Amino acid sequence: FTADASHELRTPLAAIEASVDVTLSGSRDADEYRETLEEVGGQARILSALTRQLLLLSRLDSDEARRDFEPINLAAVVEACVATFGERNPAIGINVQGTALDVEVVGDADLLARAIFNLLENARLHGGPTVRLDVTLERQAAPHVAVITVQDDGPGVPPEIANEVFQRFRRGDASRSRGGSGLGLAIVSAIMALHGGSATTSASGSGTGACFELHFPLAAR
Repeated sequence: FTADASHELRTPLAAIEASVDVTLSGSRDADEYRETLEEVGGQARILSALTRQLLLLSRLDSDEARRDFEPINLAAVVEACVATFGERNPAIGINVQGTALDVEVVGDADLLARAIFNLLENARLHGGPTVRLDVTLERQAAPHVAVITVQDDGPGVPPEIANEVFQRFRRGDASRSRGGSGLGLAIVSAIMALHGGSATTSASGSGTGACFELHFPLAAR
């Protein structure tokens, strides 16, 4: 993990250094300086986002992350996440079911929202800007759990990586070009483990869409 993290951090740093060195190697006009600054800014944003994700993973590995656990209305969290995601991605159609249910879990609402939002963002990255999403919340009596399902109509999860997508820095074939860091689903998995739950997916044929599930133990009543 340390070697992978070092590599991922060095990549944007190297790009920033190269852009600056090239620009300083000779006289440039205003447009060239602007182009370089835009490139440096883009790489700096990538570096900043990656750093935040690494810090979050480090936090999730510690017992301190459970400090803010409390009873949570899971349906309200799902509804808020879908609303925010829909506002940011108006071209994506989202069908939501189950948010009227009374589903209570114990955990950190902000972390659970991050897990749900990461699944929605993963669907956007891999399914494209007009992907259709089905988001479902349900209660299961046996076992006593709540399940959130995010189903898209994108290319699906290739069988060869279905068992690896939640590993840190594991990417789909094209996710690097689409902006993925390889940490989004790893964060989902770590958040669910912290809450005594799990995140799962299954292999699917090409073009049949991807389906991800989050399983939460229900709060005792």
